[in-house]
Amino acid sequence: MIKKIVGIFVWIALVLSSCSKTDYVDAIPKNSHTLIAIDATRQDGLDLKPLLQDWLRTKDVAQCGIDFSSKIYLFVTNDGNMGLCARVSDADRLRQTLDSLVQRGFCTKSRTRREAEFYVVGSLWAVGFSSEAVLVAGPVPALSQSDLQRRMAGWLETGDGRSIKDMPLFGQLDTINAPIALAARLSALPPSIAQPYRLGLPESLDPSQLLLTATLRTRGDVLSVESRLCGTDENAAKVLQSVPSLYRPIGKEAPARMPNQALMGLFVNVRGAALHSALRRHRELSALMMGLDATTGIDSLLMRTDGDLLFLLPAWQKKGVNLSVKAITKSTPSVVDPLPEAVQTEIRGKRLAVVVRLPNIPADPGSAFGFFHFLKPVLGHTQTIVYSIR
Repeated sequence: MIKKIVGIFVWIALVLSSCSKTDYVDAIPKNSHTLIAIDATRQDGLDLKPLLQDWLRTKDVAQCGIDFSSKIYLFVTNDGNMGLCARVSDADRLRQTLDSLVQRGFCTKSRTRREAEFYVVGSLWAVGFSSEAVLVAGPVPALSQSDLQRRMAGWLETGDGRSIKDMPLFGQLDTINAPIALAARLSALPPSIAQPYRLGLPESLDPSQLLLTATLRTRGDVLSVESRLCGTDENAAKVLQSVPSLYRPIGKEAPARMPNQALMGLFVNVRGAALHSALRRHRELSALMMGLDATTGIDSLLMRTDGDLLFLLPAWQKKGVNLSVKAITKSTPSVVDPLPEAVQTEIRGKRLAVVVRLPNIPADPGSAFGFFHFLKPVLGHTQTIVYSIR
């Protein structure tokens, strides 16, 4: 009799555990192609509090019902929705925070769907939460809000046993130890981002088998973004390891050739003829090369270069592009005001590095660099961003 009673309790426990969500991460949609994990407790990451305080219209985000001691995840889905997933620490406080926004006219209360409560912030962003997780997704117009909220309710419920944690994308993300980590399917990224990674790779390698991973760290007033390619399976990983990289480690002296007052620079170390051939095989890049050659003479420069190259944008101008390209050798003189040593350290040894000097960005938010004005509250005292390929 006792065995039967124990067996019943065990069966009930198994049923209850299988029907309840045990991890807020399970609410991240499985069709996400890009994931970003943010550890807000790390001191070497970006300070997201100003952005969240502005979005939630509160002075103390720690009291809004969201657990900031757990990782916050950003995602982009295959159908173009962007979103956020976080752990709920107190559902009542979160409801109070959102109700306060409703009273002040910053959002509207929607309805309860599958035991998840929904609000709409700024008419474009849906916010849904359960006792374990909160999701923000959008932007979608008012006519599409109901459909989005129904899907979000399904993500929050997740009773089918599947989880984003079973996907290679999350598996790669979870191995990265950084305040901010990124993993994305290369095939889903815009060509302007994906093409530098695909140069020199065999055409037989399916882009859907490749993932781009990156770490973001702040070191003093420098934001360092380091990226690399990895395969979704063992075969793709082996191909990546066997293919010689088109890019070689950037030399020690190269970073000292970029002026501190310049807006942007791109460093790369290559055998010029190989890079020229790879660029010409891509239709879009080939057309770009033809345009650059008319103003910079890059064709002939690449054919006689075997080493470091610097593509330099001294300043932004509304008409035309004042881009220069030069090969860097031991005899190339250093500039009078080179980049700070902390920035140069982030460049040396990387296979490709893009440097953006934030103090030199034009004040016009409508310029091509206007995106950085939007990020000012998050970037804080950051002076330089270095994006590199390891």
